[in-house]
Amino acid sequence: TPFMGVGSEVYSPVSMGRKGMGLELKDIHHLEYLSDKDVLHALPGGFRYLEKGNRVHSALYIRTWASLLELQLNVQTRPSFKRADIVFEETR
Repeated sequence: TPFMGVGSEVYSPVSMGRKGMGLELKDIHHLEYLSDKDVLHALPGGFRYLEKGNRVHSALYIRTWASLLELQLNVQTRPSFKRADIVFEETR
């Protein structure tokens, strides 16, 4: 199912090194009412409230939410390099 709950459904794939994904109840609520403040602040043109049941508003909300999720994923999976990890060897 697409619902995360306590995370038990994604435990098995994640424990095998795969990725797991799901929605929390609050995500479903925000999606139904187009109400997540982070998504509303990220809308093109700035913050505004959107109308539940309006197809154009729903599509805009979902596209904006998807962009935010993609940005979060890129930040989490970006490799970080520390100066101490780099070892230089002299060639002779």
